[in-house]
Amino acid sequence: PDGSFLPRIAASETGNEYERALAGPEAQGYDGWRTGTIWGTVHDGNAHFLGGVAGHAGLFGTAGEAARVAEQFLPGSRLLVRDESFALVRTNLTPGLEEHRSVGWMLASSPDCSAGPAMPDDAFGHTGFTGTSIWVDPHATRVVALMTNRTHPVYGSPPMTEIRRAVNAL
Repeated sequence: PDGSFLPRIAASETGNEYERALAGPEAQGYDGWRTGTIWGTVHDGNAHFLGGVAGHAGLFGTAGEAARVAEQFLPGSRLLVRDESFALVRTNLTPGLEEHRSVGWMLASSPDCSAGPAMPDDAFGHTGFTGTSIWVDPHATRVVALMTNRTHPVYGSPPMTEIRRAVNAL
């Protein structure tokens, strides 16, 4: 985003310490690691090394903006999604696999899912590495957007599944 937005953007990790640790000894000698605070640019190292844009790396936005996009997937909100497409986001297209996935979303019916018991099985959502998540409950016509930052100033590993479940139950 434009630099004028920086005061409204949460900083991420300082450097790539987490990814450097994941890379292990095979990455010794690589000198392209970021060392400063990652702020206003993509946190995901793979996306960064691909020039800053990659489909797996998520979005920049506020909780309100993320919720407005997700609201397009609620019944009756068909500005972006046709009725026949809406059925696909609630249908498990990966039967028999560990995670239940639809087109672009995880379904709340997935075992040990972060949606938690407050969401019906055909609710759908998505999580982000930094701790964010968004869940859409088509029955209650509600969207739950959680914006967190477990990467600043260094990566931490709080119990994100439990935190997400608690927020979804509010």
